[in-house]
Amino acid sequence: MKNMTLANIAKAANGQLIGGEGRENLEITGAELDSRKIKEGNLFFATPGERVDGHKFIADVFEKGAYAAVCEKLPENPAGPCILVESSFQALEDIAAFYRRQIDCRVVAITGSVGKTSTKEVVASVLSEKYNVLKTEGNLNNNIGLPLMVLRIRDEHEAAVLEMGISHFDEMERMSRTALPDIAVITNIGTSHIENLGTQEGIYKEKSHIFDYLPENGHAVVWGDDPILKKVENAGGKKPLTYGRDGSCTVFCKNEVSKGLLGSDFCVTSSDGRFAEDFDTHMPLPGPHMVNNALCASLIGYLFGLSEREIAAGIRKVKPMNGRSNLIKTSWGLLIDDCYNANPASMESAIDMLSLADGRKIAILGDMFELGENAPAMHREVGEYTKKADPALVVCVGELSENMAEGAASVLGKDKVQYYKTLDSFLENIDGLLQEGDTCLVKASHGMNFAKIVEKIGKKVESMIREEAEVLSVEKLADGVWRMDLKTGLASLAKPGQFVMVGSHSESHLLMRPISISEIDKKEGILRLVWRTVGYGTNEMAAAKAGDHFTLLGPLGNGFPVQEADNKKHILLIGGGIGAPPLLGMMKALAEKHSADEITAVLGYRGESAGLFLADDFKKYGNVVISSDDGSVGTHGTVIDAIKENALDADIIYSCGPMPMLSAVKKFAAEKGITAWISLEERMACGVGACLGCVVKTKHVDHHSHVNNARICTEGPVFDAEEVEI
Repeated sequence: MKNMTLANIAKAANGQLIGGEGRENLEITGAELDSRKIKEGNLFFATPGERVDGHKFIADVFEKGAYAAVCEKLPENPAGPCILVESSFQALEDIAAFYRRQIDCRVVAITGSVGKTSTKEVVASVLSEKYNVLKTEGNLNNNIGLPLMVLRIRDEHEAAVLEMGISHFDEMERMSRTALPDIAVITNIGTSHIENLGTQEGIYKEKSHIFDYLPENGHAVVWGDDPILKKVENAGGKKPLTYGRDGSCTVFCKNEVSKGLLGSDFCVTSSDGRFAEDFDTHMPLPGPHMVNNALCASLIGYLFGLSEREIAAGIRKVKPMNGRSNLIKTSWGLLIDDCYNANPASMESAIDMLSLADGRKIAILGDMFELGENAPAMHREVGEYTKKADPALVVCVGELSENMAEGAASVLGKDKVQYYKTLDSFLENIDGLLQEGDTCLVKASHGMNFAKIVEKIGKKVESMIREEAEVLSVEKLADGVWRMDLKTGLASLAKPGQFVMVGSHSESHLLMRPISISEIDKKEGILRLVWRTVGYGTNEMAAAKAGDHFTLLGPLGNGFPVQEADNKKHILLIGGGIGAPPLLGMMKALAEKHSADEITAVLGYRGESAGLFLADDFKKYGNVVISSDDGSVGTHGTVIDAIKENALDADIIYSCGPMPMLSAVKKFAAEKGITAWISLEERMACGVGACLGCVVKTKHVDHHSHVNNARICTEGPVFDAEEVEI
C-alpha cells in the first residue's frame, strides 16, 4: 500500500509508535477491525465495543503476522509495534483519509435515503465494462465501514464505487473528507433516519455534505425527479447533473417498456446531447426504481468515458443481490426477497414490484425503524398503498406494523389482512400460508430479522433453477434432428438465445448436457428444444415419450439482446445447421415488434436430402433465404454467398452456427460496419462455468475476472462479435 509505512500511519493518526524501532518503514498490506480476518502484513485496529473489546485480541493478531496494532491502551508486553491513539475509530478515519490522498483512483460516492446499494451495484457493473472496479462490500457503508473500504483500494483499482449511509448529523462530512469523491451522488431524499435528522430538509442538509470535497473537475449528481433534489442549484459550488424520467434531466429515458418481473427495456438519451447517439438497453431487475439506477449509471459511465455500447452492456449484466429485490424460485412459486431493510419509499417500490407479478400475490411486511413521531402514520400509509398490488393477503408483523395492518384493512378488507405482534408468533403460524403459483414479497427493516422468513419459506438459489419438466411431445425433424416440447415453469423466465441443462429421466446417471432453447411459450409454460443426436444422452432424449420427465437447470447464459434491434429496419438472422434453432425463438420475439418485411433469416443446410428442418417455421415470422452446400436448394454455397447473391441489407445481425460460419459472419459484419451478436453455444460443456471447457479469447480484458478470456456458458453464449476472437 503506497506510502503506508508504520511511521506515516502513526503521524496520520496523531499517534505514538511504540515498539517499532527498525520497523518504521514497513509498509502494511491491508487493514482490519476483525481479528479473525487478519493476514500477514495487516494493520489491526483495536476498537472498544459494547460486547467485545478488540484490545483483547492484540496478541492474537501478532501471531497471525500483523505488522502493527492501532490501540487506545497498550497491552502488557506487546508482541509487535503498537500505535497508541486517543480514539481507534478516529484513527481509522484519519489513516484512511491519508491513504486516499496517496492513491490515483477515481472514486464515486453514493448516498440517499433509498437505493444506495442497488445504485452502487449498477454503477459498478457499468464501470466494470472498461475499468477494474472496487465496490462497497456487504454493509461497510457507515462511518466505520467506509474508511475500511478506502483502505481496500489497491494500485490495480481504476475506480471505486463507495456507498455512504448516515443516521446522525456530522457523519457525512467526515465520510466525504475520508473518501474525497470525484463524483458524488444523492439518489433521493426520503424519510430514513428522520427520527435522528428531524425533517427531510434536515436529511438533505446532512447528505449534501457529500459534495463538500469535490475537486475542481468533480461532478455532483442527483435524481432529478426528487421534489427536493430537483430544486438544488448549488452542490458544493457546482450545478448538479441530473438523471430521471423528466425530459429536463441531463440523462433521461424514453420508450420504456416494463417486462414485469423480467425487468425493463428503455432508451437512454440526454437533454444536452452529450451522448453520440441515443441507445437502447435492458435492465434485468424489475421495477421503475431500477431504471432510475441505470440512468444514474449511464450518466456516470459517460463521465468516465465509456461508450454507449459499453454502458448498455454493463446495465444488461446487473445481477440481483440477496435481500434486495432478489427473485427466488421456490417449490411453491416465486419469492421476492427484499428483507435487508425498509423505509416508506422502498416499501412502495417493493409493492410496485409485487404488482408486476401474475397469479396470487402475498405481501409479508414488517416494521420500519427510525421514522420518529410520524412512524404510526407512515406505517398506515404503506398499508393503504398495498392496494396497488391487489394482493390476496397482506401479513403485517411487529409492534409498529399494527398501524400498517389497519391501513391495509381499510382498503382491502379485514379478511385479506393478518397481524402478528412478533416474528416468532408469525413463524409459528406460517405453514399453509402459501399456495402453488404464489408470488410472495418479504420486506421489513433489517432489525426485524425477516431473513428467518426467507429461510423458512424458500431455499435460496443463485443464478439457476432446478425443476422437473414433463415431456409433452417428441418429434423427428430430419435425420438425427429432434424436437421436444417440455412443460416447465422455467418458460416464464427464459429469453431467446439462453439454454438449459438437461438431465436424464432414467437411471443411466448420464451427465447433464446443455441444449439451447429454440422457442418459448410463456403463456402455456412450454420450452421447445431442438438438437442433433450425437451420443447416449441426446439419443436418450430422442427416445423419450409424452409423460416422461427430465431434470432441467436454467434458464442459463446471456441470450440475444432483442432490444438492440429496436428502430432497425433491416434485421438479419444467420443460422447454420443445428445452430438455426436458437434463432427461431429470436425471430419470433422480433416479430412482436417488427413487421415481417424487416426481418430476414438466412439458413444454411447441407442439402435438400439432409432435411430443411425448421425452414417453414421461420417463414411464419419473416423472410427466409436458404443456402446449401451441394446447391440442391437455394444459393449454392455459404450463408454469406446467399446474402451477397440476394443483395440483402442489414442494420444488425444475430447469428448462431458452426465456428467457421460465425468467423465468416464476424468478418462480413466488420467489413460492413454492422453490429453482430453471435451465439457460441456449440462449444459449451458443464453449463455453469466450472469446467472451463468453453473458454473463448476476448478482445479486451474482462474487468470482472481480469483476464482476456470469457466462459461461453456464463458470460455468453451470446457475445458482441467484435469482443471475441474466433
